[in-house]
Amino acid sequence: MKEFIPVICVLFIFSTNIFAQDFNSEVKAEASVFVPGTVLDEHFNVAAQYSFTYGDLEMETGIAVNNKQFNYSVQGTYYPFHFDFDGKLKKYDLGFKETLNYKRLYGSSNQINMLLGLQNNFDFGNFYLNLGTHLQTKASFIDGIKNIHSFVPNFDPAFDVLFGGNITSDLGYEVGFLSWDFYKFNRFLTPVFSFSMWQKLFDLVTLDYSIRFNGIDNFTLSAFWEDVEIRIGGSYAF
Repeated sequence: MKEFIPVICVLFIFSTNIFAQDFNSEVKAEASVFVPGTVLDEHFNVAAQYSFTYGDLEMETGIAVNNKQFNYSVQGTYYPFHFDFDGKLKKYDLGFKETLNYKRLYGSSNQINMLLGLQNNFDFGNFYLNLGTHLQTKASFIDGIKNIHSFVPNFDPAFDVLFGGNITSDLGYEVGFLSWDFYKFNRFLTPVFSFSMWQKLFDLVTLDYSIRFNGIDNFTLSAFWEDVEIRIGGSYAF
């Protein structure tokens, strides 16, 4: 029995630390209107998401549906490294992120998208900068082809650059330049440009507005816009 006492003590300390962590949840619903582009010709999109933070762990899951496709995504980020500073940079967090997405293109194919990478968050007080570097894997299974050629894999680097801050205590903004989104997994050289604003209506209720420019082959001579997406959403934290 004595040899189990150190193990019991370690488990007690570990469980006490786990249950002492803060647990915060949020539900969000949003709708999008697309200015038709040249490829998918999507018109309207609705999405619902649930997320929570528990200590150093952040999890998010959700579904999105429009006239061309169905998406289900789940994402987890773990931040084991935290650094505090006394200068303009107040805090730096380094974490590991994984995102998994199932996409059904109606009448065409099924896709599995996965991202693995590092997340870097810089907190300057009223301003923040988030940088992500990832490896993206995409596998497509084409309808009507039952042999090995129906599986089309590819690998790409992926990135996201997000910065924003508070205008007032109830109003904020975010600007993004990224090659992927929670439901959209582009090739590396087809990034999305986004501008978002959020407005806190009550302590736990927030409205979000954003416009996103989706391009194709942005860094080549054949660059053109796929579409422009206008989003509005609301979230409730508890």
